[in-house]
Amino acid sequence: MPRGLPSDKPSPLPERGPPVMRTPAPRAMGDAIPAAPYPVGPPVRLPTPTDAPADLWEVFGARRTRRVFSPLSIAALSSLLWYAGRTLERDPRDAAHERATWEHRVPPSAGGLHPIDLLIVPPTPLREDIVPPTQWQDATGLVPSSTVPWLYDGRRHAVRPVLAPGAAAGGARLRDAAARATPDAVGVEQATLVWLIAHRARTAARYTHPESLVWRDAGCVLMVLTLVASALTLACCPLGPTGDPTVAELLAAPPADVHGAGGVLFGAARPAGGVLIADRATAQE
Repeated sequence: MPRGLPSDKPSPLPERGPPVMRTPAPRAMGDAIPAAPYPVGPPVRLPTPTDAPADLWEVFGARRTRRVFSPLSIAALSSLLWYAGRTLERDPRDAAHERATWEHRVPPSAGGLHPIDLLIVPPTPLREDIVPPTQWQDATGLVPSSTVPWLYDGRRHAVRPVLAPGAAAGGARLRDAAARATPDAVGVEQATLVWLIAHRARTAARYTHPESLVWRDAGCVLMVLTLVASALTLACCPLGPTGDPTVAELLAAPPADVHGAGGVLFGAARPAGGVLIADRATAQE
């Protein structure tokens, strides 16, 4: 039969359709919002950015997926997290404890609950050296290699080492997943991986059927991350894998409450004669 012509036989219909997320609704009486159940060490402060302002419309036009990476500097990662994930305001009643009933960040979030946390998976170390949990600096100014992932603390603009027993192995599995998802990328081993962690229980404390809200929140965070990367002229490539079940295992968290929501590779873009190599080497997406 010629391609494109209708068939005399009707197409078989699936017995069951795809799962449909149910419509969320605010709870009449909200539950207490649980604190993040992550086993992490003390915060290590990141430097305060000093970047010049960027023109918003130029940032929109310049946004690209770029898959050619050079090592990311600590200053660049600090700027990325500062502009995309820092807590700008919170309910004054929450100042005395870690739980939050409402926060304001750049990405919009249902009920101001912000269930998406950012996990930093640094480049794999070339030797068996673990960055001490009391510092995060390198003589080169680059993001230091580490065998353990780090959780971003947006209230303090700091990173915290993940201390769960399976953290190092889990971080390695996420980096392997990132490499498999980007077979055409250059310098993946030098890139810094940021993974979105969805804490479903936060949204569930204020909404019934919170699943679609959590995924919409993840999309907002991803969009802001890519736009900030564009403003900072960083190489940036969102990834397809969600990270499950590795994320819950890495954080020693209940899979029903915490799951992966995708990762993003970041790095310094490689210049060549004033033109970004990535602009020529990859499709504009």
